[in-house]
Amino acid sequence: MTSKTLEDLRKDLDTIDSKIVELLDQRALMALDLRTAKLAAGIEHALVPVRESQVFARLANARLNKLTHQQLEQIFVEIVSACRELQAHNRVCVLDEKAGWVNASAVNRFGSSCEVVAADTFEDFTSELNRVPGTFGFASFTPDFSYERLNFIDALMSERLYVVEEFNHSPEFCVVSNTARDLSEAGEI
Repeated sequence: MTSKTLEDLRKDLDTIDSKIVELLDQRALMALDLRTAKLAAGIEHALVPVRESQVFARLANARLNKLTHQQLEQIFVEIVSACRELQAHNRVCVLDEKAGWVNASAVNRFGSSCEVVAADTFEDFTSELNRVPGTFGFASFTPDFSYERLNFIDALMSERLYVVEEFNHSPEFCVVSNTARDLSEAGEI
């Protein structure tokens, strides 16, 4: 138990909050520097799944006293999302639904700074990937033999779409791109 008063504890929290804001602003400035370095290296996208996986793997090993790793990860999803948005517009197209669990999973993965658009058909999905440069696709691999899902699998098998990130939990999701270059960029960082 502490001997500090409620007012003292709130002042301490305000001080910590100020330090957090300062560090977040420093991270945002660094994100802008990273964007410049990525462009100089020929990397066009702000999203680099391999690097983001490394960030979250490091967080999973953080020693925590009270926060859970899940809470820490959710905080960092939003931090990374905001910093990614500073580098370039975040845009992900979700296949099959305008709202619901696939859309919620995309927001959970990419954060609320990311624009999530939905496509009801596979044709609309690929059109969105082509229409706005830097748009990634987000789709589920759940067993579904719908026309849209079969077209999606066919596009992956024929290399018209490329998987740049997979989530191997139930249900399974993947992030796709319409260029192979996105996959090689992910491996370079």
